[in-house]
Amino acid sequence: MEEINIMKTLNTFLLKKTLHFHRIKEIMKNRTTLLALFLLCAFSSTARSYVYDTDGDRLTDGSRYYVLPVEEGSFGGIEATATGKDTCPLTVVQSSDKNSKGIPISIILPYSRTGLVRDDFPLIIRFVPSAVTTSCVGISTAWSLVNEAVRLDVDPNDAVHGYLEIDIVSSANHHYKFKFCGRDSCRSVGAFDDAKGKRRLVLSNNPLLVKFEKVQHSVAHDTHLLGQDSYIGQDSYFGNSVALDTHVGQDRYPGNSVAQDSYFENSAGQDTRIGQDRHRGNSVSQDSNIGQDSHFENLVGQDNHIGQDSHLRNSVAQDNHRGNSMSQDSRIGQDSYLENSVTQNSHIGQDSHFQNSVTQDSHFETLVGQDSYIGQDHLRNSVDQDSQVENSVAQDSHIGQYNQFENFVPQDNQLRSIVTK
Repeated sequence: MEEINIMKTLNTFLLKKTLHFHRIKEIMKNRTTLLALFLLCAFSSTARSYVYDTDGDRLTDGSRYYVLPVEEGSFGGIEATATGKDTCPLTVVQSSDKNSKGIPISIILPYSRTGLVRDDFPLIIRFVPSAVTTSCVGISTAWSLVNEAVRLDVDPNDAVHGYLEIDIVSSANHHYKFKFCGRDSCRSVGAFDDAKGKRRLVLSNNPLLVKFEKVQHSVAHDTHLLGQDSYIGQDSYFGNSVALDTHVGQDRYPGNSVAQDSYFENSAGQDTRIGQDRHRGNSVSQDSNIGQDSHFENLVGQDNHIGQDSHLRNSVAQDNHRGNSMSQDSRIGQDSYLENSVTQNSHIGQDSHFQNSVTQDSHFETLVGQDSYIGQDHLRNSVDQDSQVENSVAQDSHIGQYNQFENFVPQDNQLRSIVTK
């Protein structure tokens, strides 16, 4: 009898434990469902929107944009400048020129798989390096926060830990603001006028409203495709030609030709002061002060100070029209434009290492010229100064005129079939 009571008590205990276990399991199941619903609601309430530029296109990772103020006033776009004891432009400011677009930025998305910029999403902002590092090579152009001010090239030990975000102010108008998020909270980025009139970007309760304008590839300021701006001093990158910096005067990275602020497929020339190089098929000339060369098919010459060469097909010479000859005007240095040879009288140019032909900043098919005072030819089908070459021309400035030669024009050399003047 006693054993039966013990068994009943044990069964009752086991039954209660089983019911309790199933009850706990049911509760946990309900809690999991509630947690999933909570996370879904939370995610839906924080769904991020895309950020758009002034053209209505979505901002993308790696693209370049000007950061412009929404409110037009006395200040322009965002740029960097030197403040205090800095010798490099390390402080992020609003340009004091209201017409300036500032320096382009690029946006880096370290945690995005789509490459599209969204609001309230961690990102890295940096100025286009070439625009800032012209005079200060090697500095970091990424935006960082130091003592509530936005700065460049910051020592990691001095930087405030956190990240930047873009926050939507007006979706319809594509107006935004920057904010910096630290460990505990986020604050807006505004503008502060210091004692020296610099409008610095700092953390503020009064945010600076901005918009993003995409840098067009056809714009010369701070882009890959066009020539360079005097403030930037950077060479452009073309398919077969490279721009020449007006303040440096060096040819850099030429594939087949070099041009100064000119856009050609395989040839280019240089304008010294006023002259304009126009778009031609295979050749371009140089104008020293005024003259314009225009509409040549294969050959173009050089005008010094005045003359215009125009509308000629294969050969042009000022005051001289010959097949295989050359005339030179001393002191003025006007070179004739011949069928198979050209020389140039100038005090500047260097003939660079091209395969078939080059005069100073001129690129012809089988044409070679020699500059006086330099006297370096590095060409395949070229002419040395004072050398004995058939069907060629050598030239020295301040000599006079060598005219009416059929195939030879020597300088201070005695060759056959020569008529000197």
